[in-house]
Amino acid sequence: MATQESSQARRQTKREQVGSFKYIENPKVELLTNVAVYLWSGRENVPGKPFIMSMPQLLRRTRNMEAAIREDDPWADKAYLALQEGIDEAEQAFLAKKEELEAVVNEGHSRIQFAEVVNKSTVTYEVRDHSRLGFRALEVLMLADDTARLVMEAQHRGRIGGREKTLLVKSIESIFRGMMSHVSKWRYFGVTRDDVAANTKPAQSAREAMGEIEADYLEGRLRSRFAPDLPTKRLQVSEEEAPITEEDIQAEVAKMTAAAKG
Repeated sequence: MATQESSQARRQTKREQVGSFKYIENPKVELLTNVAVYLWSGRENVPGKPFIMSMPQLLRRTRNMEAAIREDDPWADKAYLALQEGIDEAEQAFLAKKEELEAVVNEGHSRIQFAEVVNKSTVTYEVRDHSRLGFRALEVLMLADDTARLVMEAQHRGRIGGREKTLLVKSIESIFRGMMSHVSKWRYFGVTRDDVAANTKPAQSAREAMGEIEADYLEGRLRSRFAPDLPTKRLQVSEEEAPITEEDIQAEVAKMTAAAKG
């Protein structure tokens, strides 16, 4: 009996591996401004100055958060949704500010023609920790970098003054740090929804550190659209996700077809 179960488990593992992929080498990001380099690097604890999370630390914590979600941690699910919403808000803020700054940079007399701006040098970093929201956070970092570059160009062309430049740079940093702050609100305790139902020691520790978990997160009703699937082998302490219907499939096919036609 044990041999049969072991064989079934091996077949299941092989099925799960089919279609999976990995990068031949780690992705890289190219940064154009000192502002983005500062956002990437953060700051360790030093006397008289507060700790500032680095981008590699955010990426590592986001990867760990996804792993905890797969283990059925409801607090990780909650923090993951908050991070997604923070990313969405930061992305929209940078897109709006980028559009505004592009208009400022392009103001001026029509017969003054500027060549395309290029950076004398750039900085490239390797992305070692991969996750869905981690990659989305990297996209926001690129937008922050683009926005900061426009700030520098606007000052160079005399479109904004030094005080305006400083305020804009500080606002870029503030928006990005606000997005990053969501991962600091979660800690790993190895807790599951079954632990919460049984009020085990991990559940008590998680509750003490992160507060009571709301029913919508505990029962799986409120989750990020990017969140990993919950484990299939678990007690019935949360609602099952609504099954995908034929109507859902047809609607998605129609959407893809319309997009292909432009």
